[in-house]
Order: sequence, then structure tokens, then C-alpha cells
Amino acid sequence: MNGSSWKQSFGALAASTVVFVAGGSVHAAVSFAASGGDLVITIDSPITFFVTAGSRSPQFALNFEDVYTTGRSGHHGTVPAASASTMTLPGGVMSAGLDTWSDLAITEGSLDPTDFYGTYYFNTPQVLAVGDVVVVSAGVVVVEGFIRAGGEVPDRPATMIRLIDEGLNDLSSPVAVPEAPVALIGGLGMLGLLRRRR
Repeated sequence: MNGSSWKQSFGALAASTVVFVAGGSVHAAVSFAASGGDLVITIDSPITFFVTAGSRSPQFALNFEDVYTTGRSGHHGTVPAASASTMTLPGGVMSAGLDTWSDLAITEGSLDPTDFYGTYYFNTPQVLAVGDVVVVSAGVVVVEGFIRAGGEVPDRPATMIRLIDEGLNDLSSPVAVPEAPVALIGGLGMLGLLRRRR
């Protein structure tokens, strides 16, 4: 196999690894970082949720599951200073802004102390029905003062995200967020198998 065809094969394989979707899940890379006393959440690509339980609520949230190694002591962030991410409901209804971003000290509803969540609010209560589609746009969310006030940056990568309502009830199946190193290792393993078959 010459260098050119190897590069083409690897490039095609890597691309297919990144976009592979299993079991109807949607992939979206999410990362957390500190910037001074602020928490910065980067959503690299839109996140699509397929609603599996109806709800009427003035706000809906993202539950980032198990992003802390151990349970947090609990902290509620202030309204983010800046955000390029919005939540869009059926009919094009778009969130009016962002509300609480928090780690949690107790198990409540679908949340537990290893989770992190953030809420998008609407000016009036909104209704979601089974089968609806909710989309969170890519963008950067800055939670102002979160770290200065005692919050901590999640220390594990986000691998699953759920859509929840104001009552902390699950409204969707989890969205899978692949870890880049795992995807790359899987791609390299598949490449090895392809090379062995030649």
C-alpha cells in the first residue's frame, strides 16, 4: 500500500468514525474549561433530542451525566455573561436566554451529584409532546463567576446528555458524545483489520 492510498484510506476511515451514529443517537462534542473565575462550555456541533415524554415547562435543561468523578458539594451558577448557544423547540420557538448552570449536592429527579446541568428558559411555558424534536445550537456558553463562587470544572468528558424539564424529569433518550481518543483508537483498530485483509 503506497503512502497516498494509505492516507486516503485512513482519511476516509477517520471521517466515517467521526460521523458514525449508532442506535439513533446523535453525536456532539462538548468540552468544559476554566477562564479566570468563569466556566466555559463549548458545544462544537448542534445537539438534537427526540422527545420521548411530554412536558409543559417554562424552561428545559441539558443534563451532562457523570462529568464529575465524585459528587460535588453543590453550586448554582449565575446567568451566563455570554452565550452563542440557543435551544429551539418545534415551530421554531427559540429560548429567551440561559438560567441556572449547576453541579448538584443531592440526587433529585434525573440528576445526581456527579452530573452537571444548564437550563434554557422561555418567556412563557412551552409544551413538548412525544415525537417532537428539540435542537441546541453549537456555541460557547460562559457561566460568569461559577468557579469564583465555588463551582468546579467537570473533570470527566461528557459522554451522555439528556433533555430534562423544570421538574428534572427525563424527556429524551440520551445523546451520545464520543470521546475523540476512543474514536481514533477505534479507527486505528479498523484500519489494522483492513490492512490485514489485503
